[in-house]
Amino acid sequence: MKRNFVSVVIAGATLLTSLASAAWADLKIVTKIKVDGAPEQAQTQTPTETTTYMKGDKVRVESGATVTITDYKEGKIYTINPKKKTYTVMKVEDATKAANDNPFMAMMKMDVKADVTPTDETGEVLGRKTKTYKYTATVKMTIDESAAAGTPLPPGVADMIPTIVIKGENWVSDSVKVPGDYAQMTRNAMSGMMRMFGEGLKEFQEKMAKIPGYPMKSKVVVDVIFPATAPQEVLANAPGTITTTTEVVSLSEETLDDSLFEIGADLKEEAIQVPTFPGAP
Repeated sequence: MKRNFVSVVIAGATLLTSLASAAWADLKIVTKIKVDGAPEQAQTQTPTETTTYMKGDKVRVESGATVTITDYKEGKIYTINPKKKTYTVMKVEDATKAANDNPFMAMMKMDVKADVTPTDETGEVLGRKTKTYKYTATVKMTIDESAAAGTPLPPGVADMIPTIVIKGENWVSDSVKVPGDYAQMTRNAMSGMMRMFGEGLKEFQEKMAKIPGYPMKSKVVVDVIFPATAPQEVLANAPGTITTTTEVVSLSEETLDDSLFEIGADLKEEAIQVPTFPGAP
């Protein structure tokens, strides 16, 4: 559970750096990403450079040895392994159902306090003027044992539920013309976190989706805080503070070929297992 949880936290922090509003042009964006403070296995899974292509309602991300194509209109995510010449396809609704059917997640209660604030700070990245937005979110999780529906909980589970504190800054530019309804893309992207943490993040999701501009640079600090009464092993292996910084190092608004967002005929589909979600630790 710990490794999956840390991966979700890092993925969530990364996606929070790419929130913007609706506009028109195709985009190719190269972003440098750095993760500090995460366990070694999580850091090696985070590439130092990611290339993102956007066209209409489709987004292609080349990250390390993996290519992901997301079709927001169809609600499907294709994951390609170029080396093996294979791909998998997942429906977002299937992952949502897996989360909803998980008895442990049904017991989780969320108290979320979130705020997104524009500042007077301005800057420039790649010749584009930016404005700084700061945001915070505190996700306090508890267990409602009355919702266990006959599922007994192991002793001490309540002492292993962390509080998540997120603090971030986005340096956004409204001169970047994002294709499609990018505010809706933001909502869809953040739904990955919501499947993990529940509907309690909806207010935070909506506030982030309204940031007017594309983030040219960002910093997200995530603190994972376990209760002092948690077992010593949990405290010793807690991820603690994870800092993710990103900066756009290249940006092109030239028209992209449709083939970038298609599954090549030379690729073979592999079966995918619907993502599982943590049971009681």
